[in-house]
Amino acid sequence: APNLIASGVIQPGMFKCAIVDESHMLKNKNTKRTKAILPLLMATTRCILLSGTPALSRPMELWPQLSALSQKGWWDDEAEYVRKYVRSDGETADGGSLAELHTLLTSTVMIRRMKVDMLKNLP
Repeated sequence: APNLIASGVIQPGMFKCAIVDESHMLKNKNTKRTKAILPLLMATTRCILLSGTPALSRPMELWPQLSALSQKGWWDDEAEYVRKYVRSDGETADGGSLAELHTLLTSTVMIRRMKVDMLKNLP
């Protein structure tokens, strides 16, 4: 996608909905990938981010994904997010913060399915 974005083939506003698989790859707001894709996501009406990688142990890595969803009003202020949920080393601020973050995520934007619950018919 970054090559299509850089060449102008894909531009913000072209799509009403975007689905990003492996969205955990958008974990650093300063990477070329994230800088290229976030404007596209923010310009859509609907955005679906898919990842099989749990990310709560490093909440700073969630920020770029949450900022793509910020147009919905839940995650607007990066400084406030960092103050509440991130220590200086990027890890979770404390146990209470982790519980609060998990509750906020699951009540607004996150659905977590466990493989054991989903693949009951497979060997």
